Amino acid sequence: MSVVLTISRIFTVMLFVVATMPPRSARAADNVDQWIADLTSDEWRVRQRALEKLVGQGEDAIPRLAKLVESSNDGEVRTRASAAISQIEENRKVGASLITMKLDNVPVAQALAELSRQARAPILTEPANLLEKSTRRVSLNFDHRPFWDVMLQLSAQAGLEVTGVTRRNREAGLGVTPGGVEWSDKPIVLSGPLLIRADRLVRVSTTHLKPPVETSEEFNISLTVFAEPKLKVLDTSSTLKLDEVVDERGNSLIPPADANVPANVNVFGNQREGYTSHWDVGAALHHPKGTGQRIARFRATTSLQVRTRAAVVEVPLAGGVGGKNASRTIDGLRMKVKSIDAGHCDLSIDRDGRTDPEWYTVRMQVAMSEADLVDDKGQAVAHSPNGADADESPDNQRLDVHMRFVREVGEDGNKGARKTAASEAVKMRWEIPVETRELTVPFELRDLPIP
Repeated sequence: MSVVLTISRIFTVMLFVVATMPPRSARAADNVDQWIADLTSDEWRVRQRALEKLVGQGEDAIPRLAKLVESSNDGEVRTRASAAISQIEENRKVGASLITMKLDNVPVAQALAELSRQARAPILTEPANLLEKSTRRVSLNFDHRPFWDVMLQLSAQAGLEVTGVTRRNREAGLGVTPGGVEWSDKPIVLSGPLLIRADRLVRVSTTHLKPPVETSEEFNISLTVFAEPKLKVLDTSSTLKLDEVVDERGNSLIPPADANVPANVNVFGNQREGYTSHWDVGAALHHPKGTGQRIARFRATTSLQVRTRAAVVEVPLAGGVGGKNASRTIDGLRMKVKSIDAGHCDLSIDRDGRTDPEWYTVRMQVAMSEADLVDDKGQAVAHSPNGADADESPDNQRLDVHMRFVREVGEDGNKGARKTAASEAVKMRWEIPVETRELTVPFELRDLPIP
């Protein structure tokens, strides 16, 4: 379900909810008991609502649901409880993280740390020491609310802007930097693990003066998508799939199908270095004669490819046993190390009959991998700043992969840099995505002014 928010609405709703909440423990227990009972209702809508409410409790509901699966004599009830558990576990991986916290006048660093803990991913700061001397304090009161609900209020209270943070010359993930509500002071929709912000509607009319005189119309929408920090985004579609776009008069603003140019489809191939925390998307719109003044309803989907599992390849450096000419097979990927030392690693990966889409996925996984050199204590002493460069062989049956290593330094550059030389490294540790999933996330915006 998508929820359209503005900053003023967020605070109004939250103040009302906090003021009228009974103690959480008693309220939550009573609610769960009722929803568990409603799973046996004769009314389909009651059962469905109970299922949704239990899923909305997240992992807190799993013990009760698991007990129901084991003890109930009703097969349908066991099926519904199992479905709720499956959905909760799915949401833990790729759905909205549900946050519960009651913090009263605490330092921003404490609130951000607690949000990171419950979101199961670090929320970085730029600069790295941003909050060390901060005197600002925040108060947050949430009960099983989506991550982005919490982040919107936290950033507004703390005077922070959400952005992507760079570490080691690569985007390391979602983080915060000094700013304000300007980053979110636009039409916003929350859907699953994403926050989607509408940035611009651009309409341009061009008259071509060379006979015969013709006028062309360009009408586009631009948005920014922000992903929860737990998502390891490998690739994104740069365009939206439009489901319904209508003005207040009922006119459809979706461009007519064009036989020469595929219209209204997702287009992948928008990779960046490192994991992507936010990215731009857009869509071409239609402006027929008689179009109104506002987009009354804008329903679309955005698609992204995420990593759901990674594997680690470890290879001794040259001179170690199993370094050069070492072979590895990781989740079906056959690779062979051609050369490796403290400065670089060259290896190849065989295609092994993969289809074109499967082979594209492998290339994407390699491009988004990360490699380090580690010492005999397992500490990183060097890293590959540009990830892995991969070139296809002339016969398209092999990837030739090259990684270059540089000495590890602290987050603040030379200050605090590790003194260990890369020559002390004993092996390469290469983390590569091996399981990915495409997420298609629907959302809806309303009442957007047409220029």
